Amino acid sequence: MTAAARTHFARALIVRGVWGLVFGVAAIALPVDTLVVLVVLFGIFALADGVIAFAAAAAARAHDLSPWPFVVEGALGVGAGVTALVVPGVTVLALLVIMAAWSMAAGVFRIAAAVHLRRRQPHEWLLALSGAAGIAFGLVVVRYPEAGAVGVVTVLGAYAVLLGLMLVVLGMRLRRRGARPVPA
Repeated sequence: MTAAARTHFARALIVRGVWGLVFGVAAIALPVDTLVVLVVLFGIFALADGVIAFAAAAAARAHDLSPWPFVVEGALGVGAGVTALVVPGVTVLALLVIMAAWSMAAGVFRIAAAVHLRRRQPHEWLLALSGAAGIAFGLVVVRYPEAGAVGVVTVLGAYAVLLGLMLVVLGMRLRRRGARPVPA
């Protein structure tokens, strides 16, 4: 890895880590508010995306293309958005499942990246540890959904803080390494 690439990678890790810390602290300090904001943001996004898909259907039809994929996508987006805004409890359960799946999948890929980077960069165990933390978080969410969404948001916040710290430390280690060559 060149010095410039290492610096760019380090900066990206630090920025990701800081965002994780900010989100994590907010989720721990304000779990109910965090949950409400997540559901409302998703609802607004899905609703707007559905409306835009309907507009794309009209544009497709005007250009002699089939509008049906866009119509179906629009209906799904509007339906998901309205559901999220009108029946947030259903959305919370779906959000928990999505968070668990994302966390476990991302954890697996962070472990794979750590294994790959281990040959080139020492101390990549932090990336692997963050992957293991992601897998553990996902498994806890799947195993104990009855613990409540607020509890899960608090655990999500703790996970984000832990992930953020690990990414910041890793980024700072890479940055500190600077232009020194990496042993083969």
